[in-house]
Amino acid sequence: MGSALSFVTRVYTSFSPAKVALNPDHLQIGILSTGDLAALSLITPAKSHPILWSTLLLHGMKRKQRNLIEDPRIDAVYIPLPNSMHYEWTIKALKAGKHALVEKPIASTPEEAREMHELADSLNLVLLEGIHTRFHPALQRVKAIVDSGELGKIKHMSAKGLAPIQKADQVYKPSDFEQAKGSVMDIACYDVDIFRYLTGSEPTGVGSVAYTPSPKAKNMDKTADGVLEFPGEVTAAFSTDISLEIKLGFIPQFDFSLVVECEEGSINLSNYMIPQIYHSLTVTKSNGQKRVEKVYKPASGSGAHGEEWWSTFRYQLKAFVQKIRGGSPLEWVKKEDSVAILVWLQKIYEKVNARCLFFWSGFADYVVRWVWILDRLRAIIFMHS
Repeated sequence: MGSALSFVTRVYTSFSPAKVALNPDHLQIGILSTGDLAALSLITPAKSHPILWSTLLLHGMKRKQRNLIEDPRIDAVYIPLPNSMHYEWTIKALKAGKHALVEKPIASTPEEAREMHELADSLNLVLLEGIHTRFHPALQRVKAIVDSGELGKIKHMSAKGLAPIQKADQVYKPSDFEQAKGSVMDIACYDVDIFRYLTGSEPTGVGSVAYTPSPKAKNMDKTADGVLEFPGEVTAAFSTDISLEIKLGFIPQFDFSLVVECEEGSINLSNYMIPQIYHSLTVTKSNGQKRVEKVYKPASGSGAHGEEWWSTFRYQLKAFVQKIRGGSPLEWVKKEDSVAILVWLQKIYEKVNARCLFFWSGFADYVVRWVWILDRLRAIIFMHS
C-alpha cells in the first residue's frame, strides 16, 4: 500500500508540482514555441524552481521570435523548434546576449553544432543541448557501477527507444524529414549519447544499420536498428521506433530500456526516458547474485540535491540554471558531446545511403523554413476557422 501511494504521489507531483516563490534575482527564460513539448520539458519543471520563471510563450512567427530574443528582460531562451531551425535561432539568441537551452539534436550537422558552441564560448554564454536523460540519477548510477569495476569491462550495450505515437505517418508530415526529423535524429541521439557516456570513448565505426521508411515520407526513417563499434571490440546496438500503436485507443506503449553486458555481469535499466514515473535498475552478477535498485535522487555525498518526483527535465533545468549562475553541475553535455552525437548520427544515415536534406545548405534550408512557416500559417487559419 505504501509503495502504491508513493507511486501515485510521485507521478502526480512530477506533472503537477506546487509553484514555489521566486527569488528576487530570478532568471526569465523565453520559449520560442508553444508546442506541447515546452509544457513537459520546461514550463512544468520551472514551477518548482525558485530562480527561474518561464515566460512569453510565442507561436512560431519570426517577428515575435525576434522580439523575444531582443527583449532585455529575458535572460535565456528555450528552443524546441523543428530541428532544422535550431542553428538559426540559437545563433540569433546568442548574438542577442541570451543563454540558450536547445532541444536535441542541437543542430542538423556537426559543423553547425561546433559553430554554435564556439560562439557561445566567445560571448561567455551558456549553451546546453537538451539530452535530458543524462541528468537523471538513475543513468548516473549505471555509469557509477560501470566505472567502479564491479562487473569488469563493458562487452556489449543495447538501448531501445520505442515511442508511443499512433499512426506516425499522420503525426510526422512529409516535410518533417527535411526538418531533420526521423527516428534516428529524434530518438537514437539519446542512445548514441548513452553509449559514449558509459564507455567514455568515441565509436570507431558503424557496424550495420537497417531502417523502415515512412510511407508518406519515403526518405524519413520510421524505425531504425543498428550497431556501433567501440574500442576494445565493444559493440552497442540501438533500436528506435516512432510508430508504436496505442492500445485500446488510449493506452500508450513504451520501451525505453538499456542493457549493459560486462565481463562479470550485466546492468538492466528500464524506462530511462521517464524514470521518475517508474524504473528498475537490475544488477546481475555472473555467479547468479542479483539486486534491484531504485534511484530517484542523487547519491549521498555527491553534493547534489533532488527530489524523488523530479523528472529528467527538472534535473536538466537545475543544471542549466546552475551553470548560468557560475556553478559546476554534477553532469553536463559539452560541446564535444553535441558535435560527436551529430557526427555519428550522420554516419548512421550514410551507412544506409540516406541522403538527408538537412545535410544540405543554402537553397534547401530556405525551402525548409518556408515549408515550416506555411505549415504554421495553415494551423493558425484552421484554429480560427
